[in-house]
Amino acid sequence: MKVSVSMITYNHEKFIAQAVESVLMQQTNFDYELVIGEDCSTDNTREILLEYQKKYPDKIRLFARECNVGMRQNGHLTRSACTGQYMAFLEGDDYWTDPYKLQKQVDYLDAHPECAYCCHRVAVLYDGKEDDSFGAYWPKGEQAEINGFVEVLTGACEVPNCSVMIRRELQTSMPDWFIKMPIGDYPMFCLCAQYGTVYYSSEVMAVYRRHPQGLTSSWDWSKPVLNRRLVCKHLLQTVDRCYHPAIRELIGEQAYILSIGHEQRGEIAKARRYALERILYGHHKKPLEHPVRQYIRLWVPGLHRLAKGLKVRLQRRVGDV
Repeated sequence: MKVSVSMITYNHEKFIAQAVESVLMQQTNFDYELVIGEDCSTDNTREILLEYQKKYPDKIRLFARECNVGMRQNGHLTRSACTGQYMAFLEGDDYWTDPYKLQKQVDYLDAHPECAYCCHRVAVLYDGKEDDSFGAYWPKGEQAEINGFVEVLTGACEVPNCSVMIRRELQTSMPDWFIKMPIGDYPMFCLCAQYGTVYYSSEVMAVYRRHPQGLTSSWDWSKPVLNRRLVCKHLLQTVDRCYHPAIRELIGEQAYILSIGHEQRGEIAKARRYALERILYGHHKKPLEHPVRQYIRLWVPGLHRLAKGLKVRLQRRVGDV
């Protein structure tokens, strides 16, 4: 099998047919399979998939869970069942728009053995609520064609899940902590990027759907930052030491975002905790407030105001002289 398409789904009754059809429409000169993990949906998702499996038994392998195991475990089990040389990803509420997507990505990976995985730009569809935070496309603007670990880690290279084709062997030996992470795409793409380049194409070949039932729709402002911070701390224990400065810098940056956010909400104890973490990870990026100054300001605001006043008066005296 050349390509396995890994699809996880739960309560995607409105979307699943379009997702499956977008895989079945692929025109290739190689064999590919669609491996689906259906996580005990409470709507008609399973019934729809059973009909597709009956119609395309040579193309679709359906794993209908006996009980709901959750997105992370369902994803792990579904990926483990894939047998292809390459693996593509598509969740049950997204869909592909280019019938040659798989062929184009296989051709690139075959021709570039140094490439760990490839991805592309996607359109963003908003369903059920007004939200233009992502814009019409993701990534919003152009980005470099070839990227590596640091770019994926920092977000300089944005990697939409439904756009990725990866060498399957790179994700068969994920560390133990990976399955416990609250998010799966980001750590997997970071871990795999350490083994090669990442090719990005600006060609739009898929649609990423945002809707009220999506995983991130209920997250507050801090959840994405906390999730990435957690992944970064595990990456420090896993990847080559040459990447540690970039990871520590990112943890410090996340600590700064969390500290400022909690301070703005009047949650000073949390703001102090993350300000201290920023110091511990050595994060000092101009023109941001110096981490030590920030920490003093949060713990002893009176002393900070006094020091600031003395500095202003000293500057005025020097100016007068």
